[in-house]
Amino acid sequence: MFGWLFGPKADARQLNRDVKTILNTTRYGFRTEMQREIAWTTHQALREAHERGGDDPSAYKPLIDHFKMMHRDARRAHNQVQLTANTFVIIYLRAEQLEDLAAPARKMIDDFIADWAHTFDEHDVQRPM
Repeated sequence: MFGWLFGPKADARQLNRDVKTILNTTRYGFRTEMQREIAWTTHQALREAHERGGDDPSAYKPLIDHFKMMHRDARRAHNQVQLTANTFVIIYLRAEQLEDLAAPARKMIDDFIADWAHTFDEHDVQRPM
């Protein structure tokens, strides 16, 4: 009865809304250099998370906790690039756990990274997901 208010569907709806809001703030509130840096940092952190966490999103809890700690540190240091990138990583990993329910959140983050991929250093062989 309260599935729309609690549970995975509600969590996915919240993630989808949150990422949309954060992306709008990022796109319209930060200089282009910061946006590029956020995309690059998010890309690198997601790559690291997937290397460490493997292909099983149900095992991502320690990774999410790690990025939450980094998020707190970035907030204390007033480092907006790290704060935003860590927020995207946390949302992305949680969205992977929710699979198709939160696919829009992952797609929005992937699209943001892809928008900046052409600016990433050429020596970086791997491109965003």
